[in-house]
Amino acid sequence: MGHYNHKILGSRNHKGVITMLIDYHIHTSWSDGNYTIEEAVERAKEIGLSAIAITDHARKDSQWVPNYLKHLSNIKNKERELKIIKGIEVKIIDTSGEIDLNRNWLQNLDVVLVGVHKIPGVNDKNDLVRIKERIPHIYAELILAAIKKVQLPKPTIIAHPGKYLRENHLNYIPREYWEEIADEAKKNNKIIEYNTSSPLPKDFLQLLISKNIKISIGSDAHKLEEIGKGVKEAIKIIGNKLIHL
Repeated sequence: MGHYNHKILGSRNHKGVITMLIDYHIHTSWSDGNYTIEEAVERAKEIGLSAIAITDHARKDSQWVPNYLKHLSNIKNKERELKIIKGIEVKIIDTSGEIDLNRNWLQNLDVVLVGVHKIPGVNDKNDLVRIKERIPHIYAELILAAIKKVQLPKPTIIAHPGKYLRENHLNYIPREYWEEIADEAKKNNKIIEYNTSSPLPKDFLQLLISKNIKISIGSDAHKLEEIGKGVKEAIKIIGNKLIHL
């Protein structure tokens, strides 16, 4: 199991309201965002964020990643107003727990986001229609594999649970998996993301909160105006279960 240090977000004003605003899921022009890291930093400061994670999409054969991490480190070391977290988002490949990550990058990363971006055996619309009733179950098994079998020495966030299903107009993760997902996340020290572009269902979120699961917030921004979108409202909902990397 990966071991690492983090804190529950605890910056509050005199009325006990969380005042520190974070966005732990931001993409830039290094992958599929339409702005630079520098522009993301300036935007984050303009809207009053306290910390951001730059988490560009990568595959294990992405040759640009070392330069990306070096550039991100340089910006992080110079920045004094905003906390910058060096991250990457990768996909889980199958239920064996294999992820599309070059582990040589880990020493230069602060956080890893693991998401389901593809269902094994679904290569086109016809495949999706053919097994659409089974896909939410397959998706849930991939989420559980990411939680139970992916063990990294860095904080690991399970990115946007259910987003693939919503985007493809499929049913959400079946309820019979919710309890296991929560219990395994706690057991395996995984963080579940509340993605403001695809929020968790209220009942699922309440289950995670009731079981003291660590929760992160991310906008999944790909456009400049999406950075920080919805995070203030999400922080109010999540309260003291919100993690601080």
